[in-house]
Amino acid sequence: PLFDTQEEYDAFLARHNASRPPEADIHTYAGPAWLGMDAGSTTTKLALITADGGLLYTYYHSNLGNPVSIVLEQLKKIYELCGDRVHIVSSAVTGYGEALIQNAFGVDFGLVETVAHFRAARHFCPDVDFIIDIGGQDAKIISLTPDGRMSNFIMNDKCAAGTGRFLEVMANILRLDIDDLGAIAAESDSPAAISSTCTVFAESEVISQLANGVKRPDL
Repeated sequence: PLFDTQEEYDAFLARHNASRPPEADIHTYAGPAWLGMDAGSTTTKLALITADGGLLYTYYHSNLGNPVSIVLEQLKKIYELCGDRVHIVSSAVTGYGEALIQNAFGVDFGLVETVAHFRAARHFCPDVDFIIDIGGQDAKIISLTPDGRMSNFIMNDKCAAGTGRFLEVMANILRLDIDDLGAIAAESDSPAAISSTCTVFAESEVISQLANGVKRPDL
């Protein structure tokens, strides 16, 4: 268990709920806003926020191999929704495509994604000391000291096993939406043994087991 007592759990929930951003409606809001973008290796994310952190607009989707086109389409939609009521005073981008998007659209700031994760984690959980980022092509672990300095950093730089791309490949093989993987897996009665952690070899193994009649939840 993560918590020793009910009181610890209740205190955690109280901190979590207090850190949630306030409600914001892009259709009625008028005033300044700030735009953040994450040009990841496989997905693109955007968030338009108010000064107090209210979410006016969010977007999360596969970049389809062309993040510039995705961002352009989303920026047009944001400007259409904002009209003359909302003024974007600053913008920032992080992720694999940081430099590409910053240069393509004149974004004000580029931020290394590990720093972005650190700042976000500290914002929502000030006493955080361990951060895990499961990205599209890699996984990163950051260990922090009590005063907020990085004490250790580990990244799997050999292959994409266990990352978002691995899950995406598995979902495609099983003909499932990636968001449904967890719920389907919970239906398993007899989990199948997948011997390989390599995305390529695991893909072949899953296809073979499907052909032999192993059920999708078990895979």
